[in-house]
Amino acid sequence: MTTSSGSPVRIGPATSDAVVGGAVFGALGLVAGLVLPWLAGAVLRMDWLPMQSQAEVVQRVAEHVPVWVLPALGLVAGVVVGVLGTLDDPEVLVSAREIVVRKGDKRTRVARSQVAEAGVRDQHLVLFDAADSELLHQRVPGDPQAVERALQQHGWPAIRP
Repeated sequence: MTTSSGSPVRIGPATSDAVVGGAVFGALGLVAGLVLPWLAGAVLRMDWLPMQSQAEVVQRVAEHVPVWVLPALGLVAGVVVGVLGTLDDPEVLVSAREIVVRKGDKRTRVARSQVAEAGVRDQHLVLFDAADSELLHQRVPGDPQAVERALQQHGWPAIRP
């Protein structure tokens, strides 16, 4: 195994992921805002359904605001949910000396000297010490093979089969 002294490899959400997440959830929110008043009207016509009071609220709101407001609110809410959901994914930095996992405000650092085996199992980065105790078990963002390649590039000891 060769150890690379190159720069750390970053695996995690990219700006493009946030843009795609925002666009997809924004489009879903827009459609929901367009369909919600019609759906509320349909629910009110079926008095046997248990969501009558919620449908009445949606119907009243739809009657008192301009037609573009609910789709616009759905679009904004969808974009916010999509972007924040994407940015909540963990970021993994792999270097020859350490692995750092950042998720939100939490930062976990594991030095190479502590690790006897490192690899990806079932979409999770797992690190074991010499006593076979698990040091880290973290869901891998995006492509798990990218983490595996980064571990190999920097010469981390592979998990035994």
